[in-house]
Amino acid sequence: MFLVLTMVRYVEYFSGLLSGSIRINSSPLYLSHVTVLGAPNFIPSGGCRAFIKVYEGLVPVYTSGVHSVGPDTREFTVNLGRPGLQLRGDILLKCYHRNYTVDEELSPGSSIGSSSTATSQRELVFACQFHTCAVTYHTLTFTRTELDSACSDPRFPTDGAVQLHFAGLERRGPPPAPTPAVPVDTSADHVTSWDSYEHLDLTPQLSPDSDEERAGGNFTK
Repeated sequence: MFLVLTMVRYVEYFSGLLSGSIRINSSPLYLSHVTVLGAPNFIPSGGCRAFIKVYEGLVPVYTSGVHSVGPDTREFTVNLGRPGLQLRGDILLKCYHRNYTVDEELSPGSSIGSSSTATSQRELVFACQFHTCAVTYHTLTFTRTELDSACSDPRFPTDGAVQLHFAGLERRGPPPAPTPAVPVDTSADHVTSWDSYEHLDLTPQLSPDSDEERAGGNFTK
């Protein structure tokens, strides 16, 4: 069901803009912290090693360290610092669980060989996509049923949720303070830095009968 919920959300955005129930926010937002309610269970003993990636228009703009989430953790926070990460437009946030292979445990500095290797060393926990024009409050909450991937994954708590906290919204008061953080590993990591979209070809596909192709033209990114 990946991105199905996102498509539904964007239809609701469009409907709200047409009806006037959503007022466009044209100012940039500052994402100060992300709070995950509940502990996803991606480790046999419970918990996970979570990190998040933030994309602005499919361009990676932030990667967190790896957060060690224990099975008894009620919630954990990824703090993006002050004044926060400036965002505008179409935003995609993805949370992964960091797997460690036997080779990595024996040799922590080992390098990645291919994108397929990176995929096996991380698993998607959840993803959510939104547009800043529709955000008018400091906290944007996604329940489990609103999170792509997590909505159908039994490893994500049934009562779990994700809260995005923003600064920079005038006359709305300060954003809520972050919850106590869990241990974070911020050392360089080839798996967390690997970008899912770095090789995405956005060049339009031309049909054999297109005028551009017959004329020998081409598109540039």
